[in-house]
Amino acid sequence: MLQSKLVELIRTFSYKQVNGFHKFLQSPYFNSSDDLLKFYEYIKQFAPNFKSKKLDRFVAFEKLYGKKYSDRKMAYLMNDAISMIHEYFKIELLQDEKVLGASKLLEYYSELGLEKHYKGIMRDARKEQEQLSKASAFFYNDFLLDKADYAVAAHMGQRTFEESLQSLIDNLDLYYLAEKLRYSVEIASRQSVVTNAYELKFIDEVRNYLKEKPNLNFPYIKINYEILMMYLEGENGEAHFTEVRRLLDKHKNDFTPAEMEAMYLFPANYCVGQINAGKTEYYQLLYDLYIEQLEAGFANASGYLSPFKFKNLVVLSLRLGRKQETLELFDKYIGLVEEKHKENSLNYNMAYYYFYMKDYDKVMDLLMQVEFSDVYYNADAKMIQIKTYYETQEYEALTYFLNAFKIFIKRNKQLPDDRKDLYLNFSLYVGRLMRVDKNTPEKAQKLLDKLTVAKGIPDKRWLLNKVEKFIK
Repeated sequence: MLQSKLVELIRTFSYKQVNGFHKFLQSPYFNSSDDLLKFYEYIKQFAPNFKSKKLDRFVAFEKLYGKKYSDRKMAYLMNDAISMIHEYFKIELLQDEKVLGASKLLEYYSELGLEKHYKGIMRDARKEQEQLSKASAFFYNDFLLDKADYAVAAHMGQRTFEESLQSLIDNLDLYYLAEKLRYSVEIASRQSVVTNAYELKFIDEVRNYLKEKPNLNFPYIKINYEILMMYLEGENGEAHFTEVRRLLDKHKNDFTPAEMEAMYLFPANYCVGQINAGKTEYYQLLYDLYIEQLEAGFANASGYLSPFKFKNLVVLSLRLGRKQETLELFDKYIGLVEEKHKENSLNYNMAYYYFYMKDYDKVMDLLMQVEFSDVYYNADAKMIQIKTYYETQEYEALTYFLNAFKIFIKRNKQLPDDRKDLYLNFSLYVGRLMRVDKNTPEKAQKLLDKLTVAKGIPDKRWLLNKVEKFIK
């Protein structure tokens, strides 16, 4: 039962949802099964983590029915419980979509001809709508409300110009533009890293339309348009990058922290692409983006700072030569990392710090304390170990570890193929690096030439630095 779909779903419950679902099952309007209520009450006693070995289907069945266990009956009960959770979540989620719920009610009341009730609900829905951020959902909600207004006009038999019909089609266009740009940006960002067979349809039409509407006063659309142009316009991308940063700063109070965090991701990814292309000035720009987000509260919109964002910040700080400032980052931001990730994050990033400080004994000691529950942490930590073995000239251990690393990457089912390629490229060039030294400068030069133009190489800067030492 501990590994069942039902318990997996219940483990996602917040404290409020644990009790809320109980109340949901107690309501005869939603649930008519006493067995289902009693079954959940048995499960509920193992909150909040629902990992006790006492959470057992045989024990539950005995408490419910007091007779011989039936696998078929238990399966039906568990499936019914899952279905009820789905219904509970639907209602819970709709509570957060007040305008959507109101639009459905407005449609129903317009069919019933309840004009007085209709006007009050519409007035409240419009007020609620004005409180929302002006992202894609705003245009969609406006469209839904205009659609309801138009339905009322049609029901009353109006044949003259109806303002809500024009507003309806305008908001539908704006919603399409916002979503089209949003997902086009996602595709363009992915294609800047790996080659995928995505096709951006109608993008020229969208681009031309927006060029003809320079005064279109919708920041969400403007920002996403500039992000898309940042990716699509090649050398002119830098100008769009600057404009994206200006717009994000200007409109930082117009969107939710989660929306801002999502939009900040793209200029950050653009910086990574520029760094990989050899433009080292983007290290500082990327660092600035992270600090901007942290200071504004956008980097931890979920309530916690991602351990990966913290790792990126530490790496950037060290690459910019800010050794003392890096230690200050630990003091200032490690507390924002979720408690369950904090110790791991601290040990891993301190290991990275000591690698830069060339204190290799501490590097290995700290990496031994990292729990590799995350495959990316595991792979990145192994890369630090590889570099440490090289720096300490432990070539025999390095040879063994490098082969083990390749096997780990190739066999790992959690890593996507494009990430596997990056790690394997790194191991390939470390292997080639081991075959050159100060007595083979011509061989080192050939390796440097290949490495300089190669793409998709993690820690390329470190590799280049090691090869160059054999040429000078």
